[in-house]
Amino acid sequence: MFGWIKGASFKLKVALAPLCAIACLVAVGFIGYAANNSLSSSLVGLGEVRVPRIIRAAELDQQLRSIHILVNQSLAWEGAGFKAVNIEELDNRIGRHMLDYQQAIQEALKDRTLDAAERAQLEIMSREFAIYRRSATDALEIKTGMLGNAVFYMTIIEGTYKRLHAAVDGLIAHERALSSQAVTDARALASRNLLTISLSLGLALATAVATAWLMASAMHADFRQKNQALKQAYQAIEEASLTDPLTGLRNRRFLEQQLDADISLCLRRHHAWQKSADQPMPPDADLVFFMVDIDHFKHLNDTYGHAAGDAVLTEMKVRLSEIFRESDYLVRWGGEEFLVVARGTSRNEADGIAERIRCSVADQPFTLAPGLTVHKTCSVGYASMPFLPHHPDALDWHKIVEIADQALYMAKRDGRNGWVGLSAKSDTRFDDVLRWLTSDPKLAAMNAGMSVSRGARAEDAAVAT
Repeated sequence: MFGWIKGASFKLKVALAPLCAIACLVAVGFIGYAANNSLSSSLVGLGEVRVPRIIRAAELDQQLRSIHILVNQSLAWEGAGFKAVNIEELDNRIGRHMLDYQQAIQEALKDRTLDAAERAQLEIMSREFAIYRRSATDALEIKTGMLGNAVFYMTIIEGTYKRLHAAVDGLIAHERALSSQAVTDARALASRNLLTISLSLGLALATAVATAWLMASAMHADFRQKNQALKQAYQAIEEASLTDPLTGLRNRRFLEQQLDADISLCLRRHHAWQKSADQPMPPDADLVFFMVDIDHFKHLNDTYGHAAGDAVLTEMKVRLSEIFRESDYLVRWGGEEFLVVARGTSRNEADGIAERIRCSVADQPFTLAPGLTVHKTCSVGYASMPFLPHHPDALDWHKIVEIADQALYMAKRDGRNGWVGLSAKSDTRFDDVLRWLTSDPKLAAMNAGMSVSRGARAEDAAVAT
């Protein structure tokens, strides 16, 4: 009998159920409907409230980091003797980013659904950012030299930034905790609903065994789908916290979480190479950091609007993805800057890759709207890890990024639409590199015993010094 019911079609099972016990079917159906609605409401709350809030917190974190980098850059430019017009343009850009950031915090505070902890963190961020904004503005206006700026920076701006960044991290941690709790609550609700239905079916078995079995099989399939939805929602939260919302590229937080394993593998390969006598360096032993910046991006926004700028940034992801492998890390570093980490690569291939990046931007126009295109160029700076092959542990990856950033601005000063690569020679010393990082890169690279590779627009010849 039960074997025949088990092999019956779904329609036949549905037809048999009310014949067994109509009253029991209605009771169990009502319980299942209520359980399904409660679980669906929990999933809707998770997708419509928690995910957007953790995205918003991650965006505030990325914007704050970008502002702080630009403030440091402006103070460094002043001390390095950059042109006043370039510094003024950078300061204006900083002012706009600060205003946008303050408005973003104020918009977040208008949300009436914030809990007490979220509102408290946002209010701390608002107060600390106001102090940071005033202090940074004063520092950018004073600019009495690198020593005066350093004292001012260390005593006021840096302390304020740390407190502000701690508040942003606190907000992100709180949002992640709430999201995790929401997932846990939804799972607990699913478990309670399943238990309730199981008890109801157990009672129904007393009067209609066939009806209980039919309903259990139907509800089991439904809850499997809901559990899968829970897993997908949790994965979406994790992905949102590690992804740039505009371009879909990875963000700094992702790089900080993933890069340690790659660095350990890179250093092991170099240490093994040092121990092997007269053996060539393995072709996949390096990590190469490429810093890419779109030239004159502010002019694009001012001329065509921010929507056009967003379209160019989104297209940059496509063009970079065509050059690099899926295993490489493509990161939106901030604003119009991108950082690409080529994993398991030989530094000897870096010149060719940098030229491919330049050509991919310069040789094909960007489409802003149907019938409207614009030609853009980019500047590229790169450095390899380990920077000193015979001393692999001498510089961490943050210093390598700084070197690549200095190479980028050397390409900018060379006239843009080009690339510059910096690498160590056999006699390059660690102390000279550290001194170079705080001085003018164009003048000090040779004194630090570095090798400078350059590439520019098609009519210029690539040179190496």
